[in-house]
Amino acid sequence: MAHLRSLLDRPEPKLAAVVQAASDLLDDSAIRPAYNQGWFKPTSPMNKFSKRLEDKIAGKSLDELVDGFFCRDESRELYGERVSKPRPKLEKKTASKEMQATDDLDPELLAREKRRQEADEAHRITENDRRDRHRESQKESHRRCSDLAAECGAEHAKAEKKTKTQAGKGPGKDDQLWTAIYAHEMAGRVVQSINDRRRRAETVVQLLLRFLIRQQQDLLPDRGARRSSSECGSSTSESFLSQPGYVGQKRTWDDMERESTRTWPRTW
Repeated sequence: MAHLRSLLDRPEPKLAAVVQAASDLLDDSAIRPAYNQGWFKPTSPMNKFSKRLEDKIAGKSLDELVDGFFCRDESRELYGERVSKPRPKLEKKTASKEMQATDDLDPELLAREKRRQEADEAHRITENDRRDRHRESQKESHRRCSDLAAECGAEHAKAEKKTKTQAGKGPGKDDQLWTAIYAHEMAGRVVQSINDRRRRAETVVQLLLRFLIRQQQDLLPDRGARRSSSECGSSTSESFLSQPGYVGQKRTWDDMERESTRTWPRTW
């Protein structure tokens, strides 16, 4: 950007050099180093996720980073796919044994025991529903994460785990949780990189617009017209560049006075 500014600040910039410098800036898709922004803290010593992710995306272009963020293998195993649920028959047998043991109790104790068992059964059903709901949510979260985030999450979980990993159970809860965090880390990296490239492109366009306006002013033969165009062009460009959504100029008092004193031809 500094090179383009220096070219445009010259009294007579070479158009070919300006075009080449602007094209290089717009075509540059290299990923810039990440920096702290809001909750995204890639340079913080407390962030133990950034280094692993940066090692994975080193040397990639911005397009490759975006593609990697959305890339997911449909056949990738997800958390919760191998979870085995308890058999209800065993629970019924246990409950029947408890009922047989309470046959010798008096009716009041039997009624109280029955209410307790009903409450326990209702609580068990509620807990099972909650676990199923959480498992499905975690599974959906794991499904939405990219393969790169899942790879980082699995490596992180393996490094943190102090017990032996049971490969037969598939991705565990630790894998899913770490994967979700790496997905957030990668999302911050993608959004920051794309936003910086957008701002860089807007700056290039603004510099080129100022250059074109100055070139147009230099082509005007009359100095008075050039001065008038310079004032108008300067105000127009400043208004345009400061207001991205600008579509027209408001008339000033001088404009309205000139229009009121102008003699218009009769049309009747």
